[in-house]
Amino acid sequence: MSQLSDMFSKSALLVLVLAPACTRASVPAASPSPILTQVDTPTTPSSAAPTSPTPPPPVSSDLVWVALENQEAIAEVDVNARRIVSKRRMSGAPHNITVAPNGTVAVTLPTAGRVALIEGRSVRNVHLGGSPHDVKAAAKSFLVANEGAARLHLLSLRGKWLGDIPLPANPHDLAVSHDQKRAWVSLDGSNRIAVVDIAERKILRLVSTTGRPHDLLFGPNGEVWVSDWRTGVSIYSQGGKRIGQVLPTVQVHHLAFSPDGRVAWLTDHADDRVFVLATRTRSVLASIPIGGAPHHVAVTPDGRWAVVANHDNGRLVVFDARTRRRVSAIRIGAGPHGVWAVP
Repeated sequence: MSQLSDMFSKSALLVLVLAPACTRASVPAASPSPILTQVDTPTTPSSAAPTSPTPPPPVSSDLVWVALENQEAIAEVDVNARRIVSKRRMSGAPHNITVAPNGTVAVTLPTAGRVALIEGRSVRNVHLGGSPHDVKAAAKSFLVANEGAARLHLLSLRGKWLGDIPLPANPHDLAVSHDQKRAWVSLDGSNRIAVVDIAERKILRLVSTTGRPHDLLFGPNGEVWVSDWRTGVSIYSQGGKRIGQVLPTVQVHHLAFSPDGRVAWLTDHADDRVFVLATRTRSVLASIPIGGAPHHVAVTPDGRWAVVANHDNGRLVVFDARTRRRVSAIRIGAGPHGVWAVP
């Protein structure tokens, strides 16, 4: 009987020692909030019957980054919540901005001759000289159009110099093909576009246009849409043949495609207007007055929102991308120009 009593006492003591540890282990440890992405941690289902209805899953964030030229800052904006998530001071006036697939943000600082790379909480300033104007992600690197040095720079995602591609004139904007192998680059003061082999670091051809090429973007079928300072948007085959034109009397500034490629959003800087086009028929679906001065436009990866940087009003104008209805204007700071959705 004494042995049975001793066994019972030891078992009770073991239960008392282990119980608090199991309670602590069932509560997930807190982790710092991510800067560029939102991670939802799944919960482990319980075998006990629920006492209340299961709450709906949290709404994911649609994040965009905006370059604020007149504030020397960039802003991360949650479009769903209609709020600024964070702001970063820059060492110069930011102009164009992009986000690589791994979440690294790159922004050009033309007056400072730099490109800033933002990864998590760190900011790396890469001095290039000249006047870096545009930047795009290309595979696991960034391609920078240096308007003051007549060349493209290739940088790693952490800012290491990988090589240069000399150009016959200063570049303005650039677009990278879907396979990440080629870039099309508009050249200042001419009617030409340089087509570049990124891996070989060389110009493949020069494409002559009918005007002054400005912004460029590869369309859903590999066609290249090129805005012009005077005559709308021209559409080219990858071989450089001009195969179409839209909005020939409009001064189209910048453009973006919906994720499925069926719709194009274009900003008219001169007439303070946004156009929405069907890419297959190239017909105008909507012409929307916006007020102020619309610059860059981006569509979120889920196709839910189209956002336009309104430079003169210091706002990010939000449209329901499916209905093309304006739903909000987020005050973000002075002089927004470049805007890019987080992949």
